[in-house]
Amino acid sequence: MKLLSLTCVFAISCYSLNVSAQNVVSASDAELLQLAKEWTSAWNGKIDKDRMMRLYDEDLLYYWRGRPDTYEEFEKVLEDFIIPASDINTNLEMINPTVIYQNEGSAIVSFNLRDKGSDDPIGGAAFSLGLKKSSDSWKIVHVHESEVRPLPPDDFEAQFNRISQKYQDDYMNARCDKIIPLLDQSLVV
Repeated sequence: MKLLSLTCVFAISCYSLNVSAQNVVSASDAELLQLAKEWTSAWNGKIDKDRMMRLYDEDLLYYWRGRPDTYEEFEKVLEDFIIPASDINTNLEMINPTVIYQNEGSAIVSFNLRDKGSDDPIGGAAFSLGLKKSSDSWKIVHVHESEVRPLPPDDFEAQFNRISQKYQDDYMNARCDKIIPLLDQSLVV
């Protein structure tokens, strides 16, 4: 009976710890998604440098156009190139965000961005924000972006095979057209 009582107490304790952990994760998800939404929103319209840079940690590595920029380098790129070229009509929308926790103090939020003001039917880019918790707030420590490309059509493999076979046939026919006359000259029948 004593063993049954201890087992019940242990099970109830584990259940309440699990429920508490789920509530903490849900609260953290909301906090991280809110930071990602603030970041997305900061790119809309005319960019406010201070608003943007407040979101980043000083250890930032921003992968933009294939190379990493530090906090200071990205701030300069923002001032010299991005802000002057920013479009007042930019209206970015975050699509399909996902939160992945690395540990208690770091996480990744990944999502696609689409400019609702653009005529581009494909959309914009895929982003990953690496986040770390400093004191009581989360900051962006890593940004990576990739261009979103259209998905291949359903019959992509068939199209590829057909084109590949045509190139192989053309190549072989061209080679044969050159080789056969040489063989004809060299072969004694």
